[in-house]
Amino acid sequence: MPRSKRENRKVKKNDDAGTDVDVDILSDTHTIDSSQTMTSLSSIDLDFENYLGEADQTLEEPESTTSNKHLKTLHEIINLSSDITFEKRSSKRELLLKLLFKSLSQHCYIPEGYELVQSSYETIVSSCLYVIDRNSSSSPAEQYAACRILEVTSICLGSHNDDYCELIDGSLLKVVKATGRSAKVRCAALRAKCCAAFVCGSDESHTQSLLDLCEAVVKNIKFRGEVVPAIFRATALECWALLGTTIPADSIAADDCNYVGCTSSRVTMLNVLKQCLDSKSMTSVDDGRGCDGASLMNLRNTAAMCVVIIHEARLSLGLNADECDHELNITERRFHQGTWEGSDWEEVIDEVTQRISDLSVESSHRISKKAKKQQRSQFREYASMLLENEFPSETIQFRGSSSISLNSWMDIIPLNFLRHCLQGGFQIQLMMNPTLHNVFDVNGSTLSNSSGANLSQLEKRLFMSKTSDAAKKADRDMNRNRRNRMNAKHHFITADCD
Repeated sequence: MPRSKRENRKVKKNDDAGTDVDVDILSDTHTIDSSQTMTSLSSIDLDFENYLGEADQTLEEPESTTSNKHLKTLHEIINLSSDITFEKRSSKRELLLKLLFKSLSQHCYIPEGYELVQSSYETIVSSCLYVIDRNSSSSPAEQYAACRILEVTSICLGSHNDDYCELIDGSLLKVVKATGRSAKVRCAALRAKCCAAFVCGSDESHTQSLLDLCEAVVKNIKFRGEVVPAIFRATALECWALLGTTIPADSIAADDCNYVGCTSSRVTMLNVLKQCLDSKSMTSVDDGRGCDGASLMNLRNTAAMCVVIIHEARLSLGLNADECDHELNITERRFHQGTWEGSDWEEVIDEVTQRISDLSVESSHRISKKAKKQQRSQFREYASMLLENEFPSETIQFRGSSSISLNSWMDIIPLNFLRHCLQGGFQIQLMMNPTLHNVFDVNGSTLSNSSGANLSQLEKRLFMSKTSDAAKKADRDMNRNRRNRMNAKHHFITADCD
C-alpha cells in the first residue's frame, strides 16, 4: 500500500492529560499556497471565472479599473470568509483561507482597501480564531493559513492598533505553548504575534514580554517533556531579531557596568546564541523525526543574525545624535563607535565571531552544494560586520526607475521578515502601503508615481515586457557585440590565411 503524503501523516504524541493523540505533520517547507490549484477554487460560490481571468480582461483597461476590480473582489471575499464558521468541509475552509490571504496581500493596496480592512477586521479575526481554537476538527494546514492571515492583516491595518493585538494575543499564545500542535503552526502563530506587535502595537511592555517569550523558546531545549523543534527555535530567534530593531540600543547591547541608565539589557543572549551556533545535531523534533541539515542551518543562520543585531546596537552606543545623522567612513566608525574591548562580553563575542568566520568557509559533505553556497554567502556578510564593521547593502528595484537602498541590519531584518509574510504581494505593498513607508523611512509618493506605474496593462506589455521593441533591440545589440568579439578573437587565423 503506498504511503500517504508527508504533509498528511500522523504520529502519536501525549497531550496535556497524558493520553496518546494523533498529530498531523506539516513539512518544514509547507507554505500557504502549497498544492493550491486555481481551478479548485471554482467550487466556492463566487464569480471566479471573471476573477481568475482578470489578467486577460484588463489588458486594455487603465490601472484604476484594475484597482476597483481588486477592491470589489476583496470586499466579496471578506464577506465570504464569515461562512468559514459554518462550513463543515475542511478542504473548502482551507481554500477560503488561502484565497483570503491572497486578496489581503496582493489586492489590498489602495486607501479604500485599507479602510475596508479597518472596518471589517473583526470578521477576519473571528473566522481565523475559529479555525485556530478548534484543534480537533481543523487540519494543521487550516491553522497555518489562519495564522498567516492574521500576520498579513496587521500590515494592512497599520500602526496604533493595540486593540487588534489584544484580540489575537490569547489564542495565539495558546498555540505557541501547545506541544501537540504542528511545529509549522506554532511558528506561524509566533510570527503573527510578533508581526502584530511590530506593526500595530505601541506598548513597550508588550514588546518586552514577547522578547522574553522568544528567549524562553530558545533557551529551553525541552518544554512540557517534549524537545523543542529546531525550526521553532529558529523562528523564535527571527522574531527576537525583528523586535530587537524596535527597542533602544542600550536595552539590547549595553553593559550595565559601563553604560548608565540601562535596566534590562538583552546582551545576555550572547551565551544562548553561542550555543546555537555550536549546535552539531538535534535529537528530535515534534513529529519524531531527526533534525535535518536545513533546520540546523536555519537555526545557525538566525542565531548569527541576532548576533549582528546586538553588535550593530553596540556600535551605535558610541555615536551621538549628530554623528548618526550623517554617514561616516570605516575609520571614523571604528574610532567613534562603541566597542567590546574591556567589557565582560569581550571573550564571548570573540568566540562567536570566530565561529561565524569558520561557518563562512565551512566545507562539509553532509550538506548539498547549493546549501553550502548559501551558508557561506550568508555568514560572510555576518563575519564582515563583526570583523570589519562593514554594514550590508540591499537594493529593492521597482518597475520604472525607482528603488530603495537599505544599509543597516536594523532595516534589512524587518525587510526579510515582511517579504516572507507578504510573499507575492511584497512589491505592491512596499510601494503603496503607508505603514511600510514609515517603517523604512521612504517617500511613498515617489514610489507610487514612478515611471511605468500609471501605464495600462497593454502599455506595460508593449514597453516593459521581454517581447517589447526595447528588449528586442537590446538582444540584437548583444548578438552583434558577441559576434564582433568572436571575430576579433579569431582575427589572427583569418589574417594568416590571407
